[in-house]
Amino acid sequence: MKNDRHFTDEELTAYLDGEGDHAPINEIEQALIVDDQLQERLKALTLDTALISRSFAAVAPPAHETEKLRGASKKTRSFGWLSIAASAVLAVLVGFGFGSWSVPDNNRDWRNYVASYQALYSNDTLSHVDRTDEEMITELARVSSAIGKDVQLADLTFNSRAEYKRGQILSFNGKTIIQLAFLSDKGEPIALCILQSGTASEMTLSYSLMESMSSASWSNAGYEYLLIGGEDTELISDLASRFAKAI
Repeated sequence: MKNDRHFTDEELTAYLDGEGDHAPINEIEQALIVDDQLQERLKALTLDTALISRSFAAVAPPAHETEKLRGASKKTRSFGWLSIAASAVLAVLVGFGFGSWSVPDNNRDWRNYVASYQALYSNDTLSHVDRTDEEMITELARVSSAIGKDVQLADLTFNSRAEYKRGQILSFNGKTIIQLAFLSDKGEPIALCILQSGTASEMTLSYSLMESMSSASWSNAGYEYLLIGGEDTELISDLASRFAKAI
């Protein structure tokens, strides 16, 4: 379900920080009960506290600024150096563009970040995308070359229940990821993401739920794969089996 009231990222961030003066806390809490997409947005803005501490240390105020802050009023402090530092940390931690996390937590696998990003997709994200085969082939050649793997359009269009929409290049911890996006016959976004790991280890197909979505993971010949999206485990299984052999 969706809530009609749109909350800005600033309001949600203030809510997470417990800043009642800058966020309609009661409205947000009521909306969270019925709005699944708002829950996902809030989850994406939730920051790892250990990572905040490490990043905050990098922008901590000098000693003389700290002394000034101690003598300032609470209202002044909230808009002084600490506010600037917190904004800098927030920009570092949640400032990601089209799927590229600026400061990923090395303790989390890249698949977790991809799953969080995929959870933000909706039917409207992809339903408007309409390209010719020639356009898709050109784009696919550019995207797949970013990881040194030849991916053919025929490898992505074999199942009529999953329409290939587009490819794009993402990044995680300095490593390139390509995302190949599909829309299922039920209107659910699905993504095949490939990362060049450079390791020879192989992992057979493994199925799981990630961010309440069906997913399949495997690795082969120096590449790691994640197929994720929707709740149709049969479709994910069929696609993953084909992709694991063809790509």
